[in-house]
Amino acid sequence: MARGSPVRGLGIDLPKARSFASDITGRKIVPSPIKWTGGKGHPHYVSPLREAMQKVGPRRLVDPMVGGANIPLNLVPGGKALLADSNPMLIAMHNAIKDKKLDLDWSSFMDEEGMIDTRTFMEDMRGAVPRGRQQKGYDTTWPPKEGSLNHLLDHLHGRGLPPEEELQAIKLWAMYQNMAWRGIPRMNQRGLANITMNDKGGFRPTPKWDYKHFAPLMENYDIHHMPIEQSMHEMELHPKKDMLMLDPPYQGELASLAGDEFDLLQKPIADWAGEFAEEG
Repeated sequence: MARGSPVRGLGIDLPKARSFASDITGRKIVPSPIKWTGGKGHPHYVSPLREAMQKVGPRRLVDPMVGGANIPLNLVPGGKALLADSNPMLIAMHNAIKDKKLDLDWSSFMDEEGMIDTRTFMEDMRGAVPRGRQQKGYDTTWPPKEGSLNHLLDHLHGRGLPPEEELQAIKLWAMYQNMAWRGIPRMNQRGLANITMNDKGGFRPTPKWDYKHFAPLMENYDIHHMPIEQSMHEMELHPKKDMLMLDPPYQGELASLAGDEFDLLQKPIADWAGEFAEEG
């Protein structure tokens, strides 16, 4: 049997992560705990930011569009950071990792050969979506199977969940995110998971994933569910004490980032960064 996919970042502890953060070449990378489209765990992102951090000295990192958390993990592992993102489940997952509450047990979804197939993903893990289409051999029509991610999310959005079921929803979202097409955990307007499985041939993880090795790296991170529009108004930044990292979202016309076609959200983000830079 082929070896299953393990949890990311195994073998990286706080001393090793801090030694990585001192390498301005960017060749030594702390991986994100999740598979995240548009992640910044590459030398051409990490290297200049590490160099900048070394020039200005120790600072709190501020990243209001944190995504997979590549930047804080590679610049300030174990240090202070103020982080935010518009995705509530992503932020819930980061906080669960920080609080040593995130472990995934894939075993109940695996067949005798250690594989998780499309039917299991669609029915048991993700759950059905409204207007879902019945597939050959399995059903994805509403309502979702009890205990699936969408079953829990439907209750979470409606009347809330007790803490243990809310944590289970976070764990199922983490599984969904790892298996979703291109690692994009897309949600519909009702806040339900609605994307398909990435690998039609099946997914083979190691049976148990535990993210506790990331907790010491994140213990001083202040992590909030907050869209960038809110962050620009509510985040309290301190010149000469903070370092602001901005990677604006890809919205509007991707090929035109200047003039009249510059996205309406990009301009205020640039102005916000400019004001902070002028203050030191």
